[in-house]
Amino acid sequence: VKLRAPVMPSVLCGVPSHPLTGLVLTGLSIAGLFVAAGLGLAAQVARAQAFAQVFSAETYLAQCLRLEAGGDLETARQNCQNALELEPGLDAASVALARLELALGEPGAAELRLGRLSETSTDYSTDPEVALLLAEAVLGAGRVGEAEAHLRRARERLGSDAALSERLERLAGRVAEAQARYPEAVAHYRAAIAADGLSAAPRLALARLLWRLGEAEAAQSELETFARLSPDQPAPDLLSLLGRVRWSRSDFSGAAQALEAAVALRGGGQAAVQARDLQALALAYYGAGDLRAGSVTLEAALGRGSLLM
Repeated sequence: VKLRAPVMPSVLCGVPSHPLTGLVLTGLSIAGLFVAAGLGLAAQVARAQAFAQVFSAETYLAQCLRLEAGGDLETARQNCQNALELEPGLDAASVALARLELALGEPGAAELRLGRLSETSTDYSTDPEVALLLAEAVLGAGRVGEAEAHLRRARERLGSDAALSERLERLAGRVAEAQARYPEAVAHYRAAIAADGLSAAPRLALARLLWRLGEAEAAQSELETFARLSPDQPAPDLLSLLGRVRWSRSDFSGAAQALEAAVALRGGGQAAVQARDLQALALAYYGAGDLRAGSVTLEAALGRGSLLM
């Protein structure tokens, strides 16, 4: 039986015709396909390895921590969850995720996560931050006695970390405040400020308590001191409180200035908080005699949600 040579690519035109030529060239073509397939598989493996390096658990964790520091808590949480999906035993991601859950108002979820971590991780079972986070979680659930016990454990394990010292003293202040031990709470908040004078959180906690206790002038002094020390640090909650404190002292133009800055710094996802700030700003405008600005601002507040301060 005579075999017909297959049609060759143009680059092979001019090859002498022979009954076996087609078989040889066909074999070479098939071999080439296998080589190409092998090279394609190798390329896919290389791409997968590169993808794994780019989207590793450690990469997601680093992204989570960066976003947390920048205040994008929801996206940070998604990245920490991605890290744990790739590597369920990545304890640092569990700690970061619990911290985010607390910041997002989910103390129950954080407590469960931290409890599992304390039971399964030898590295984190004695970690002072885990004890601090557990204290914050149970305090959020109203279990003040348990919070005190966790704080005692954290204090025993705490080294010279200024940031953790600030958090511990601030939490101790919250515990004392919950038990109406106000002088002790003030002392803890001042200790937190001494540990980290550039953190807005202890200044805010102290000023809120002082204002509640009727010491508006002292509260205003604390807030304005922080604003002078950290002019480049965005702190909308602090500015919002400063505006309200100034308003309570009939400094309406100063109140408007602080509240305008707070509204400008709020993110787009904080409509309810913005509504309260806008309401307070409208009252500041009314107090200063600017009825038109007050009406426009009050209308803007209505467009964002409830007017309950």
